[in-house]
Amino acid sequence: MSDSKAIKTSPWIRGIVDTLVGAALLRSSSIPTKNRLVVILVDTAFETACRAFLKNNLKIKLDQNHTRRDNLVKTVRSKLPAIDEQVWNKIEYYYTDIRCDFYHQSAGKTLTDGDLLDYQKD
Repeated sequence: MSDSKAIKTSPWIRGIVDTLVGAALLRSSSIPTKNRLVVILVDTAFETACRAFLKNNLKIKLDQNHTRRDNLVKTVRSKLPAIDEQVWNKIEYYYTDIRCDFYHQSAGKTLTDGDLLDYQKD
């Protein structure tokens, strides 16, 4: 495809996509705790996407309140009422009960492939 016909991607989208591509590459690797790393990367992409959405799509000036994840997600939720409550609950569950433990406490834990697919599908 020529450069003139290439789809232009915003710089903030490219970084999020690259993070998700990294997660996909890890998922196909043979690293025993790969799913632990994938969850951390997918969650990082989600949080980055939330900030990018507020800043670039809604033109909201991010401040100290948006450095805290709970405030960030609360703001995004208020702007996206069409997203089902179950999706938000799953995001919260994987962050609070899975990702935080993986990131801060349990380097040896991981998820099954089925659990990881469940997390990524919503």
